Amino acid sequence: MLSREFSTMSQPVESRQAFWANTTASFFGNLDAKFDSTDNDDFDARLVAYQMDSLKIFRVIGPAHRVWSKPATLDSPVADFYKLVLQVKGSSVVEQCNKSIVLTSGEWTIYDPRLSYAISNRESMEVLVLLIPRHPLRTFKLGEVQCPLSGHPELESMQTLFSNFLRSLSLLLPTLPDASASTFADTTMALLVSTLATRQTQSDLQRCNPDVMRVRVKQFIHSHLVNTELSIEMIAQELNCSKRYLHRIFEDEGVTLDRYIWNARLERCRDELTSRSEGIGSISKVAFAWGFNSNAHFCRTFKSRFGVSPRDFQAAATKLA
Repeated sequence: MLSREFSTMSQPVESRQAFWANTTASFFGNLDAKFDSTDNDDFDARLVAYQMDSLKIFRVIGPAHRVWSKPATLDSPVADFYKLVLQVKGSSVVEQCNKSIVLTSGEWTIYDPRLSYAISNRESMEVLVLLIPRHPLRTFKLGEVQCPLSGHPELESMQTLFSNFLRSLSLLLPTLPDASASTFADTTMALLVSTLATRQTQSDLQRCNPDVMRVRVKQFIHSHLVNTELSIEMIAQELNCSKRYLHRIFEDEGVTLDRYIWNARLERCRDELTSRSEGIGSISKVAFAWGFNSNAHFCRTFKSRFGVSPRDFQAAATKLA
């Protein structure tokens, strides 16, 4: 497939970063950038541009850096497009509308480049960037960077299928015949639309049915109790909803969501202490195994919950065994 390639290594040393800034601006609009290295000698970045029917596709390889944008003007080259980014190598953080997501190899997101955004590439990276016409996606809610949704097998399968398709496309683009451009563009759009439709259906179901969402939250909590990072913020991000919404659907539970998490951990600890007979030394092991990072905090909350210290509880359970 016909392409245009731009490489900083083809430029004089002193003008490489300026060349890169001008190249990316011509395709993605004006972006401010900060690179981890200011040494032009080591500044090796490449961009390969393809036109696949209505889609504009870019393979971008570069060093660690951060870019950020201002709202796009009507004459910006991205004004009529959404921007999809697939992380091929390395990792990045995409920020928009007070939301941030981490992309690792094989993960993708889509966002509106007319709004301000920032991308931090923590290491040397390779990404596949697609500029997708806005009109075919007009029925979807794409006002900000899209976080992956988890917990639904059908949705996760669609997201994985689309990711694998894009990864394969990134490898095959140089050898695809020009005559196949329309076919592959249609396939890309069909997979994206199907994935976004599944996402939107699941997201709407979550918001319209608080009982279903509450069950999903509980399932997520019980499957992540060992993770010390488990928090309301983490749940909201993973389930693609707001913290306020999570608090609201738990109003009928009799406990706050935060207390529900700690109670669930305490109950797992209690069950394990009942079955252990290794002695007092096992108490801290149990606590740390179920997400507590302070033995003192564990002992205090355990006694508050069950009316007895973990040591006395274990001793009583041992006598009854």
